[in-house]
Amino acid sequence: MENNLQDPPLSKGTNRLIVIVLLILAIGAGLYFAGRYIYGLGQHAAAEIYSVELTVSATFRPTETMTPTITPTFTVSPTSTSFFPPTATPTKIPWSSCPGIVVTVADTEEGDMIHILRCSDSLEYDIGPLPKGYFAVSPDEKYFVYGSISGVLYAARIGTPTLTVIKKVNKEFYTFGRQVNPIFVFTFTGESPYVLEVYESRFGQNMPIRMPGWLTSD
Repeated sequence: MENNLQDPPLSKGTNRLIVIVLLILAIGAGLYFAGRYIYGLGQHAAAEIYSVELTVSATFRPTETMTPTITPTFTVSPTSTSFFPPTATPTKIPWSSCPGIVVTVADTEEGDMIHILRCSDSLEYDIGPLPKGYFAVSPDEKYFVYGSISGVLYAARIGTPTLTVIKKVNKEFYTFGRQVNPIFVFTFTGESPYVLEVYESRFGQNMPIRMPGWLTSD
């Protein structure tokens, strides 16, 4: 009896199982490589999108413009300088005939020196030194009035070198208390005893002052 050493043929069920396993392996391998390929495409697409966003952001981002802050500039106002108008003399020297009372002013370091000359008897004398101011001689040539820029009004009879305070007007005129000096104009009105009109030309104020009797009495 001859022995048959060949392997027995596989059954149909075994062949089907092998085919299924190989098919599963093939499908798995296909899915694996397909997944790798899709993943690579996704990474590439993401990188391109990210690069485009960076480019757009860098290109269209508005540039901040810094507005400079304006620093205020302070201009120092100039300091007002007191104006001392020259005191006029009623009559200029020389003259053809002595006009009566001649008053001249000399500016010194101590103040103004007032020189008075009475033509009738050639009396001459000085008053001062005095602060800057304005003066007037009465129409009857009996007395002399002097008003300082500090607002004090003085008077003296002609021939008397001493002035007497007759009124303080520094509270009566607007110019006092400000950084400017008054500009006085003295005029006499009426008859003896005269009224002295004190006019301050900066603010246009006028103040009448009746002269005391001791100045005009004989």
